[in-house]
Amino acid sequence: MPSLQHLNLYVPDYKLVDHPALVLRHLTRVGLGPLEPCVATEAILDKLDAGKVTSLQLNGSRSDNRDFCDLTFALPVLPKFTALQRLELENCEADNVANGLGRGCTTSSLRYVKLWSVRIADKHIPAVIEWLATAHKMQELCWIGSTLADLGATAIAHALPRWMAGGLEKLDLSYNQIGDDGATMLAIALAKGRNMYPLRVVLRKNAIKSSGANVLVRALGACSKVHLDLHGLRVPPHVDEQLFELAAKHNV
Repeated sequence: MPSLQHLNLYVPDYKLVDHPALVLRHLTRVGLGPLEPCVATEAILDKLDAGKVTSLQLNGSRSDNRDFCDLTFALPVLPKFTALQRLELENCEADNVANGLGRGCTTSSLRYVKLWSVRIADKHIPAVIEWLATAHKMQELCWIGSTLADLGATAIAHALPRWMAGGLEKLDLSYNQIGDDGATMLAIALAKGRNMYPLRVVLRKNAIKSSGANVLVRALGACSKVHLDLHGLRVPPHVDEQLFELAAKHNV
């Protein structure tokens, strides 16, 4: 009998987790949602063979008038998935990040990370990025519609040159709270990385103003094959026109 390799589980009743017939050790791609009760979700993760799973999607619950599901319980588990190439988290929050993703945790195989509405305090984001920075071939990082601000953007900036050297194709930090300070740090990292591969950088609807946008465009002049998306920023129309002219000058 062929073994099950892919599973998308969306059921409100997690009692089936305790069913003796539920054998999940052959799964390579797993999607779970909603994530409540968390104890049941953790039990499912424990049933997986962490050395085989290449894709993991966790979608938080919006039930009971709660906008986010607490994902803190899952953080200590994630580094165990050593074969993980794709990680998607949605509608989640986590508090004690440092306790779950401490020093020494690695994720060398990870290539695609998509985080939608993932709420983590900015001061804890460096611990997450430190873990993600161990990925040797990061191709796409999307952290969208969350609480990412300048400190988080700075943490990403520290890892960015390494990811660019490995062939990063897309960095999407749209709909966050990144300001000019965070934009400046990202600009420095982009210029230092001197990307030789096609790269799309998306910073839509952040708190970046004229000075931050200007320094980003100038920094990308040191890169090649770069597309910079700054739509939705709060800059005056005449500054917007100047940015377009500057981008054309630098072939961005």
